[in-house]
Amino acid sequence: ETAPLKIAIVGTAPSSRGLAPFNDHSWKIWVCSPGNMNIVPRADAWFEIHNSLHWPENRSYGEPYIKWLKEQKFPIYMQSQALVPNATTYPKDEMVAKFGKYFFTSSFAWMMALAISQMRPDGKRIDNDGAELALFGVDMASKNEYILQRPGGHYFMQVATSLGIKVSLPMESDLAQPP
Repeated sequence: ETAPLKIAIVGTAPSSRGLAPFNDHSWKIWVCSPGNMNIVPRADAWFEIHNSLHWPENRSYGEPYIKWLKEQKFPIYMQSQALVPNATTYPKDEMVAKFGKYFFTSSFAWMMALAISQMRPDGKRIDNDGAELALFGVDMASKNEYILQRPGGHYFMQVATSLGIKVSLPMESDLAQPP
């Protein structure tokens, strides 16, 4: 029997990023953002959904970040292999077909959709199987995040819960406060 799938999604908010279960190997650690490069002690998968890293206004952090991504051994999910040849193409069309097109408002939404799909591939509710989705360093508190991204975060948290997946957030996270 396989252990329940437990995925901790890690963002850059300092309020709770460090609370992720990096030392507990029963958790898969999924990370995103150049702000976590060389910061988090462990990553089992990395997500870089943005295609704007090579734009002139992002060059100062984009170029070293792309170079760093190319050197990593863990799976890296991107829209394509255009910037990182060893990346895995994120299954965007499959996720949109499964969850609809309205709530993919952030990298975290894309990450949660894939996590839910791995935990519930048939989309059926299972209670008490130990599957858990946790978010650390994900506040969605700045104005744009709050207005544009938080609804997608709450949507996928609700979808996971409705499928019997335990969703947890540290109380330090602003995302833990419903509207």
